[in-house]
Amino acid sequence: MRLPYLALILILGAPCASRGQEAAASGVKPPVQPGSAEQTYRVIVWPTGPEGLATPPNRYDMDIVGREISYSGGKDGSYVIPNIPPGHYKLVSMALADVEIVGEGDTTFDVTNADVTLYLTVGGLSEVQGVARLDSAQSRVPPGVMIGLESSDAATQGEELDATGHFTIDRVPPGGYNFKVFNAPDGVVLRAVRCGGTTITPDSPLRVAHTQKITGCEVLLGREAPKPDAPKESASDLVAQFNSAKDGFQQFAVAEKIVALHDNSVLQDLEPWLSNADMHLRGNAAFIFARLGDDRGFEVIRGILEDRSTKRTVFEMGDNGRPSPESQIRQDRYYAAHLFGDLKDPRAVPILVPLLSDAEVNWVVPWSLGQIGDKSAIPPLVVALSDSSSDMRVLAIDGLVQLNAKEALPQIRALLGDNEKIHFDGLGTVADAAKEAVAKLEAPSQ
Repeated sequence: MRLPYLALILILGAPCASRGQEAAASGVKPPVQPGSAEQTYRVIVWPTGPEGLATPPNRYDMDIVGREISYSGGKDGSYVIPNIPPGHYKLVSMALADVEIVGEGDTTFDVTNADVTLYLTVGGLSEVQGVARLDSAQSRVPPGVMIGLESSDAATQGEELDATGHFTIDRVPPGGYNFKVFNAPDGVVLRAVRCGGTTITPDSPLRVAHTQKITGCEVLLGREAPKPDAPKESASDLVAQFNSAKDGFQQFAVAEKIVALHDNSVLQDLEPWLSNADMHLRGNAAFIFARLGDDRGFEVIRGILEDRSTKRTVFEMGDNGRPSPESQIRQDRYYAAHLFGDLKDPRAVPILVPLLSDAEVNWVVPWSLGQIGDKSAIPPLVVALSDSSSDMRVLAIDGLVQLNAKEALPQIRALLGDNEKIHFDGLGTVADAAKEAVAKLEAPSQ
């Protein structure tokens, strides 16, 4: 099971606007909007390394996080990335020996009023191996638990434990890492980690060098005593929390609590939110209505997805520093497509399927179809396995795995030779995702 490495699927949100607003903390400048007259410059990159490989790299791939770019390589070993406007950016470069990734490096830089030259040393990728166990000798680690590594800039990659509790996290770039546990049942927490006799803590992270193989890491998990039940919150308390929530993420968390009460009496008090000019807050309220069986909620979410008018609250800013209704419309539609996945209503499948080819929202559509769980989504997701975008091919694979679509195994196996890289999830390849999916779909049913 993979964990996102670059949080590119998250929506860049504004205060009180989105459950994805935390992604904005990256500081990466978003792509310039079409039609902008802003001055642009070249970024010239001179990559070197990794050193000491049996098969040295013969080319480098370039990515600027959050931007669609083109670039050209020169005979002198440099790479030129044109048309970059002023801003703060992160460059990620992968070294390749033919089609095999053999190294990775990154750096941040600023473009002001001139071309920028970067000298980037690319380190070799490493591997971290270990075993996880519970502090109670009488217990086994629950199935599905993942052990992950989190870098200093919060990039995370991880692997699911095998049946004996062992894990291997490969293609780890050089740097400092802390261990994380994911997909753990309630009460299972990370107690301690030791690698090579050294205790790993946030103040003393695991140091990974270039082309290093680290073995023998020991991850100790434990079970916390169940917390006493908190006093049950009343419907009126939760409505008050919903009305006063500081941001869309917090408001959605309250929405889920309201739904869990199964109390339709709240709808009258929440009805004004269904016409709120902030589409994200409108969608949060619509989620409550839809989950409580009021079809107005479903139709409001559909309306947000189909609405391209500028009559809405605009938080998104363009590169000219002014509010951008076009960007806001994209974010609002993406959020609505995500809400359909949260809703898990099969009626949304025929609405979402055509959006697999809509570049504004298609990244979230396979996830939403997988969350809904309706098998009618399998054929269109199989078609998406042939999408021109490597990212979409992998997202379609993930959706099919969510749907346990064993009938799609022949088409997924056909991608085992697809070595085109993706732009999230550790910058792996389509073949990596296909291999993992085949293993899951072929595994015996529990």
